Amino acid sequence: MQGNGQVSYRHFWEQGVYGVSRYWLPTESLQPHNPIRLRNFTKTLTLAGKQFPEHLRLEYELWAEKVQLGCYILNLEIKH
Repeated sequence: MQGNGQVSYRHFWEQGVYGVSRYWLPTESLQPHNPIRLRNFTKTLTLAGKQFPEHLRLEYELWAEKVQLGCYILNLEIKH
């Protein structure tokens, strides 16, 4: 679960699988406790590192029903 004080979100990613992305809006919104649910399709998921993760690369598509909202790449360098 991640967030920034305005929006909270949770993702499930597994390569080759449709997962669920959930977004929670601030409590002042019209639906404070009901998440917005989108589907994500994980195209590739790569995690590198020896003892601890050092690099994560994720390519995924985001979907709302039958409409593709976009293709995204998340590329993280993890510092310890």
